[in-house]
Amino acid sequence: MLRDPSLVVLSHQHQHALALCVRVDRALQHGEEGREELSSDILGLWAAEIERHFVAEEKMLFPVCRKAGMAQLVNELLAEHEDLRACVKRIDVGPVRLEDVRHFVDTLSAHVRKEERQLFESCQKLIGPAELEKLGIAIREFFE
Repeated sequence: MLRDPSLVVLSHQHQHALALCVRVDRALQHGEEGREELSSDILGLWAAEIERHFVAEEKMLFPVCRKAGMAQLVNELLAEHEDLRACVKRIDVGPVRLEDVRHFVDTLSAHVRKEERQLFESCQKLIGPAELEKLGIAIREFFE
């Protein structure tokens, strides 16, 4: 299904997060032990985009989704946000443990896919066009 324009900004950010996950996963699979470099990549995208992305979802998207009947899914996603925040904190404080890097990559990848495949698809089916447009404007303004 094509992504509604109101969700495109968030969807593009998901692509950036998945690209990070792929890069880090490949490095881990090839036995590259550059823990500091991997953690730097994670912390860099976290600071530049992911944390703000989570805030936008929590303040703008999730309340609309709850009203549309997606409370259980929103609760799962919020728990994943908290898990990822805790993981980033462990990575930031150090020493960097590969299991934390692996957990972050696996959790973020699954989280993004859940939002794309379940949350966004449900949004496009359950939220009316006018409400989606209003949401999209708020999201775009948040990131300007």
